[in-house]
Amino acid sequence: MSDTPYLIVHRSADELGGNCIEIGDGNGRRLILDVGIPVETPDSERKKIGLPTTLDTTKPVDGLLISHAHQDHYELLDEIPERWPIHCGKATGELIRFTRDYQARGHSRSKHKPIAVERFAAPWKDRTPFAVGSLIVTPFSTDHSAFGASMLLIEVGGKRILYSGDFRRHGRQSHRVDEMLEHLEDTTIDVLILEGTNIERESTAVSEQALEDRFVEMLGDARGRVFVFYSSQNIERFLTIFNACRRSGWQFVIDLYTAEILDMLASPENGLPVPCPKYGRHLRVMWTKAQVRKNIISGREDFNARMLNPSVGTKPAFMNAPRCPSVILTRESLIDEFASADIVPTPRDIWCWSMWKDYIDRSPQAKKWFTDHHCRYEYMHTGGHAPASDLQAFAERIKASIVIPVHGDNLDAMREKLPNVRRLVNGARLELT
Repeated sequence: MSDTPYLIVHRSADELGGNCIEIGDGNGRRLILDVGIPVETPDSERKKIGLPTTLDTTKPVDGLLISHAHQDHYELLDEIPERWPIHCGKATGELIRFTRDYQARGHSRSKHKPIAVERFAAPWKDRTPFAVGSLIVTPFSTDHSAFGASMLLIEVGGKRILYSGDFRRHGRQSHRVDEMLEHLEDTTIDVLILEGTNIERESTAVSEQALEDRFVEMLGDARGRVFVFYSSQNIERFLTIFNACRRSGWQFVIDLYTAEILDMLASPENGLPVPCPKYGRHLRVMWTKAQVRKNIISGREDFNARMLNPSVGTKPAFMNAPRCPSVILTRESLIDEFASADIVPTPRDIWCWSMWKDYIDRSPQAKKWFTDHHCRYEYMHTGGHAPASDLQAFAERIKASIVIPVHGDNLDAMREKLPNVRRLVNGARLELT
């Protein structure tokens, strides 16, 4: 034991995602930042990934902090000791618990089990410091494709460590990053743990607002239906598409899974639209048999009843001849359901991919379905991570004595673009003297 605070990057020093970082005071008090798996882990290997072998799970941990609800930051929650308290923001906790619960619905053999709410500490509040053992943590809401994402300032042994988590500055919450930079303007930061997803890769930094305008242009040019692929937990992308539909006089047709996420997250503070008669003209919910059945098995009949209201919901078969122009949420798992309802795409329709391009290979059935029917293809996306220029500008504003790159597949490039970069290897201990 010593009085010297330390930092260990157990995973993500050389890979894209899978963050797992330990910070301690040198006297046995420590916290862990995130427990994910690398983004590019093949589906066949995901179940084989465990906690990093350098992470000692036999000794006490005062808290596990989850920066946001993406699986490359929380996927291994099932592996941590139950005595470790979990800290995160309100929306992050809700999304994690919902995802785990949904994965387990109707699947008694599912690897993922629901996570008891009792394991979570009270949700942190933006810019409000709280103690994790001897360490003081201050969360700052940030801009990312995960709703409710945070950066974290950790104070330990007279040192200040800023963990960027994942962030960008071209989303609808970009002002959050600017506000945090202003808040920390006169604060000395000793260590910046900085994500480097786009430090050397191509990055599209189109703003979400500009993307909304592009959707409006596409809808104005469309001759039939638009089938759109996007992540239902990307709330900013939902707003981009929903706003474009309202501006264009179209309706956005979502599934029960997406509707349940919106219903859970909406509050007077964030003003998220939820499926209800108020929005019935522009937001509808399709009643897919598999999802209705899954909700019945899990005791969610009350939610089904609200969504099956004719002023809110619609049967998939109605998508063959919708009463008004329609953008229809689509994913690989819905293709069979569409086919059973005799929904057949035509050359007049558009299929639109609004996610990372590399993910398209995970939807081979859907890709074949649309290409076989000669549908027009559109790629409409902007990333959830800051481009290299924004990473540089951010680091220049923080002026940290040490910059530790994580969450990237070519992090050596940071040395060429940023000052004070210290590359670590996974599992190495850095004493903060």
